[in-house]
Amino acid sequence: MFVILKFIVDRNNSHYRLITMGWEGKRRVHSCFVHLEIIDDKIWIQRERINSFLKKTIIFNRNEFFD
Repeated sequence: MFVILKFIVDRNNSHYRLITMGWEGKRRVHSCFVHLEIIDDKIWIQRERINSFLKKTIIFNRNEFFD
């Protein structure tokens, strides 16, 4: 099994994604856990598959992650 987590940052368009990608045996794995977008200085959670603690951590530490 070879699966990695990647944090993808697109600052020009204010998109931030946390994905998994890799292989589980012969099966290709690719999934988006989190997709955040900043619109008018507000964080929009476009997709989330994480627990609420981590979600709150990302929101409360916005400047650390996105500046």
